[in-house]
Amino acid sequence: MKILTILILSGFLINAQAKPFKKPNGIYEHIKKNSPFIGSVYARRLAREINRASKLHKLDPKLLSAIIAQESSYRMGLVAGSDYGLTMINIRNIKHFIFDKKKLLGNMRYSVNAGAIVLSEIKKRRFKIEGKRYFLRFNCGSKSLKRKICLDYEKRVMRWY
Repeated sequence: MKILTILILSGFLINAQAKPFKKPNGIYEHIKKNSPFIGSVYARRLAREINRASKLHKLDPKLLSAIIAQESSYRMGLVAGSDYGLTMINIRNIKHFIFDKKKLLGNMRYSVNAGAIVLSEIKKRRFKIEGKRYFLRFNCGSKSLKRKICLDYEKRVMRWY
């Protein structure tokens, strides 16, 4: 009887341990906090792409997510003037990096990765000079960061951070 009880209990413990603890995805939670009405499947997919691109390009995934929230509210397929995709990449950067406009609008991985490429290049060139504020160049270009438009952009991105 004792052996049967021990076998049953050990089987229960083995089964209980077999289910791995699934930790929450920080970027998924970040997206859902910033945009609660976004679909869960879309948010998970977007979080995977943000995490992948951030790791590949050595960026803060939360910053990349905040920029995407500011630029497009996490929506695919947007065009605003001469800016395209999730990260609203300007036509000058599209030409410079030879990005495909159609892919920026319709391919999530491509769009997130393109934004990460631009941000990574800015970081390489400007981090030593501007520190953590380098990301402002994503929107402000090469002119002074003291301009009102740059200060406003910093506030808008940081509210999503």
